[in-house]
Amino acid sequence: MLIIRQEQFRALTGAFDDEFERAMVQYLRRQFPRECLDRSNDDLQSFIRRAKERAARYDIELHEDICRFANLMMALGPEFDTDPGLGWARQILCSWRPGGPSARIQHLYQTAISRLANV
Repeated sequence: MLIIRQEQFRALTGAFDDEFERAMVQYLRRQFPRECLDRSNDDLQSFIRRAKERAARYDIELHEDICRFANLMMALGPEFDTDPGLGWARQILCSWRPGGPSARIQHLYQTAISRLANV
């Protein structure tokens, strides 16, 4: 039986997180070129860490879902989830949905796309 000590597990997850952040920097630069133009890679990595922290408030922890959350932060504003003018977003994030956090962020993402298309 393979036994992984806690410190080994932390090192492995840290490596995955670092790779995710690097990949997300490149992704954000491709998807939001204007918004990222004057931002350094370090600044974008900090942005991604903030996205992960904010997403975790809603039990959103999968990388794919954090990516959607970061997209929403770029498109709607870095504090969209607490912005009083975007109460619909917080309502979706705090609602119960079959499928859990992934279903909530997917529903929010689709709703935001629809709303932005109608602006």
